[in-house]
Amino acid sequence: MSGRLEACYRRLLLLYPKDYRDRHGEELIGTLILASRRDTASIPRRPLIREMAALMSGAFAAHALEARRTRAPWWADGLHLAVLALIVAEFSMAGPARFPLGTETSIALLLLVTLGWVRPALPLALFVFEVLTPLEPSIRSHVIVVGLAVLAVRPGKGLTRRSWTWALIPAFFWLPSVGRFGLYAHAPWAQVSTGIDVLLLGAALWATLIARDPRWTLASAIYAGTGLVLFQFDGQWAYLPWHSTRDYLYWGLVSLLVTASVVAARRTRRRI
Repeated sequence: MSGRLEACYRRLLLLYPKDYRDRHGEELIGTLILASRRDTASIPRRPLIREMAALMSGAFAAHALEARRTRAPWWADGLHLAVLALIVAEFSMAGPARFPLGTETSIALLLLVTLGWVRPALPLALFVFEVLTPLEPSIRSHVIVVGLAVLAVRPGKGLTRRSWTWALIPAFFWLPSVGRFGLYAHAPWAQVSTGIDVLLLGAALWATLIARDPRWTLASAIYAGTGLVLFQFDGQWAYLPWHSTRDYLYWGLVSLLVTASVVAARRTRRRI
């Protein structure tokens, strides 16, 4: 049983950064097994929910602290993260039908930004949004291009390579069974997308509190601010009374999360 328990803990330990696992992995595994023996008469068959939650929250904290050691300054890293989130949102909401001649090009743009290669990504973004897009480019696409331009002309080292899990979000929305849909409050897929937004903005607030670093605050402010402008002024969304109560509740919650993140960033930087 102890072998199974240790194997489960080691699988959860893969959520941590490699350097952290090398330094503290064995100590952490030993502490968890000792705690399990103390809490139960015998070693349980599988990890307790409490230990699993502690491992996952610890992994999140370790990644947040690890992000502070990036080569890029905090503002560049935060802007890079915001641009990536906006690209994911743009491709997820538009779907492949909006890019009938350039789905592969759009995927290439997403991968380039994920790798932090913003200089080759900038002309590709202009091509995707200005040439391949049959509709008028949205405010979100303009912010993406401007953000990539700022990062491309920035002197210094390269940007952080982001997780490949970002690419899973548009892949999820591009499933053949989903098809094309609009951002309507009553649409179940739109509710899924708003849930993802709230989850990511909540994670940005948590990371700001843990790492005492404003890069996630900047990213969440750019992402939510762009969406709020799109909600109020862009095209068919300009007529505010048309929106439902769910829309206002969603944007109220988003604004609350971003405001809390800004307050947390200001306080933590003062302490530092």
